[in-house]
Amino acid sequence: MLEAGEIPHAYKTEPKPRLWRIPVSEASTERYEAAQKARNSIGINKNWLILVALVLVVVYFNSSDDSGISSGSSYSHNLVGKSIPYHRFEEFGKLETLTGTNNERWVVYFGRANFTMITNKQTDKVVKIKSGRKPFNHAWSNY
Repeated sequence: MLEAGEIPHAYKTEPKPRLWRIPVSEASTERYEAAQKARNSIGINKNWLILVALVLVVVYFNSSDDSGISSGSSYSHNLVGKSIPYHRFEEFGKLETLTGTNNERWVVYFGRANFTMITNKQTDKVVKIKSGRKPFNHAWSNY
């Protein structure tokens, strides 16, 4: 009877398993339709929220400031011009002295933090910080 459409106000609620609803009154039908609209609008809002969150994550991880350190990291702002932070080396990860180190400067890469630091050996101060493993060359300039 339901499949043949002999009950005109009956409708399927789910395709599988086949569930049918036979409302007793028009008020019941209106409540059901209102609930369906509310459910659909919440689903759209969730999808937009997920999309916006995904875009923000991508932008966060792809953005960087002039120093090359990602904007979420404060290494360049906190360390440049200050004394070499020997007490934080464990936090930064295993260090590797890179090409460009000489009697005046120390060029060092920190693996876990993924940045290269140039220090002035005479003053024991941090001069520059670059994102990633960057041996010293003339592209760093002004040092």
